[in-house]
Amino acid sequence: MSGYSHLSLQEARESFEQTYIKEVLTKTNGNITHASKMAGIAWQNFHQKLKKSTIDANPVN
Repeated sequence: MSGYSHLSLQEARESFEQTYIKEVLTKTNGNITHASKMAGIAWQNFHQKLKKSTIDANPVN
């Protein structure tokens, strides 16, 4: 956890969330429905988090 110790709790949470979203989108080839199921949240909530971020749901191969 030392990689986050210089951040506030909110900043650390946001950083982790961004990384996590990228990972599940990669594993599901950008499929938001499957990624949200993998994350255990409603697709609407996942999509909202995606909209707030700078993450592109359509990975470039």
